[in-house]
Amino acid sequence: MPFSFDDSAARQNWGKGKSISVPPAGMRKYHDWRRYILAGRSPSDAARLAGDMNYELLQGNSNLCSVRLTQQHRVLFSVVGMSIKVLEIGGHY
Repeated sequence: MPFSFDDSAARQNWGKGKSISVPPAGMRKYHDWRRYILAGRSPSDAARLAGDMNYELLQGNSNLCSVRLTQQHRVLFSVVGMSIKVLEIGGHY
């Protein structure tokens, strides 16, 4: 069974001007990572396949993870079972 992927909250924040702008190269990495997940890969496999994304579980919360888009920009997301919810795109946590 493939992962479900929800980035609607991050897209809404972008539409409201509440997100930090990410350079085009970083957004290409994000879209590659997203495409691999929608094709059935795990978030960590997708990060490895999309390039140097440094997948990591965040300390203190076993559901929160991040991947690196650029040196200063990250994607913050939660993984619960087979559901991925992107919370923020851009910035550094």
